[in-house]
Amino acid sequence: MYNILTLGDLSSKLKRRMTTQHFTFTEEADEVDAIFVRSAKVPTTLFSDRLLMIGRAGTGLNTIDVEEATKNGTAVFNTPGVNANAVKELVLSCMLHSMRPLKPAIEMVQTLTGDDILEQAEARRGEFIGEELEGKTVGILGLGSIGLQLAKSCHDLGMDVLGYARRTRNEDFFTQVDQLDYLLKRSDFVIILLPLTDETRKLINQETLLCMKKEAILLNFGRGEIVDNQAVIDALDEERLRLYISDFPAKELLHHPKIRLLPHIGGTTNKALTDSATTTLRSMRDFLLFGHTHQAVNFPDVSLPFHAPIRLTLFYKDYPHIFTHLSKLISHFDIEIDILTSDRKNGYVYTLIDLDEDDFEKVQRLVQAIKNNTDVIRIRTLKNIYWTPTIYL
Repeated sequence: MYNILTLGDLSSKLKRRMTTQHFTFTEEADEVDAIFVRSAKVPTTLFSDRLLMIGRAGTGLNTIDVEEATKNGTAVFNTPGVNANAVKELVLSCMLHSMRPLKPAIEMVQTLTGDDILEQAEARRGEFIGEELEGKTVGILGLGSIGLQLAKSCHDLGMDVLGYARRTRNEDFFTQVDQLDYLLKRSDFVIILLPLTDETRKLINQETLLCMKKEAILLNFGRGEIVDNQAVIDALDEERLRLYISDFPAKELLHHPKIRLLPHIGGTTNKALTDSATTTLRSMRDFLLFGHTHQAVNFPDVSLPFHAPIRLTLFYKDYPHIFTHLSKLISHFDIEIDILTSDRKNGYVYTLIDLDEDDFEKVQRLVQAIKNNTDVIRIRTLKNIYWTPTIYL
């Protein structure tokens, strides 16, 4: 039985679907095998010898210490792309809203009285003349799942699209540039969709803001720390920037007439929340029961059909000849390897070994020998819940 700690909302329907003789959900932090999290911070005090994995229903990893999790042999999973459409639609909504004075127009109509409401409203529509997105240039910083979807939608709206990212994307609906200042100088909208890294922290600052058009609109749906807030405030006050829209509110940004703040709702739609939770729970099930690491952040992507009675999963640093040593230990216990697969990532190796052996106690003695004689960070023994012995007549 695996105990899963929930840090964040998870519907009772999804909990019931996941709860079997293999899984149970808990809100207590003791004796936890896995953690389901949305946007809450995962305390490193939960990183124990028992903690096998963290499943993040979302993309950002700023609330999880991935480096410490890796040292602990704890796999971290997320759901890139699952909420991409939700974020894309929110960005488009903000862009459209910034072009048309919808709120004051709606509020004005509510002040009218009498029987000729339409005539009165039409008489005042000159107060609410807006602009159109068609023909404008949008610069998108970050061409991941969200960025590509947004670029395609902006192109379909008749906009000229510039994209900025380290990885080259060969698409015909935008022009990729490798100079940030080139993009900033030509864009009417600059949309941040980058993750927070040492390279992107305060990427938009006093210097880069000087490159932007005075009528440009800056939208931040990447991370708050990518923008120097004071530099943006100065640019707005000095009329070097038209508007700043951010999904990452901060105290210094409040109550500014040219700043619109959202409560970090980029991926908050019913569909996105359900899809991300479902995908996370599927990853948790596949890892806990079978050792598969699809969409793991810190483990290589490894999977293998489970047809043997017992499987070993091993996570270790990529030392020379370590697998040769492991193979000798397995042979020493007179255990046959049925099949195995392995891959590397960032100096670590993750290996699945299916054993042609159904003596669980014998395998446990092998596991103890591996722990005593190697530098394996994490080793697990999985019983095949679907396996039945072959009987020859």
